[in-house]
Amino acid sequence: MVVHPEYLCHSMVEFVDGSVIAELGVPEMKRYLQYAMFYPRRIAVKNIPAMDFSDKHLSFEKTDLEKFPGLKLGYLALEKGEQGAKTLYEADELAVEKFLKGEIKFTEIIPMIEREMGNI
Repeated sequence: MVVHPEYLCHSMVEFVDGSVIAELGVPEMKRYLQYAMFYPRRIAVKNIPAMDFSDKHLSFEKTDLEKFPGLKLGYLALEKGEQGAKTLYEADELAVEKFLKGEIKFTEIIPMIEREMGNI
């Protein structure tokens, strides 16, 4: 697993033949939110500049799982199988609900999920 520190590459998919398709764009979430809201249609997004690749560089780094603890939980869920996936999903739903209700701080979401994942 790698991350792209310049935030231009948002996702990559590797296929069984070894080819990789990457989704690139300016680091702006409006497009992704709009896509989620209008899926499967893609509609024009206002006020997002076009991507100019002439001065861009793509670099990738190994993912620091301490810096991205949610991803670390995803790997743990994979190791635990179906029960891991179910626990991760349910713990995440509960933690986000508590956050939205003001019952916990944003920084308490991951620790809450970690506690639940430790119980399986």
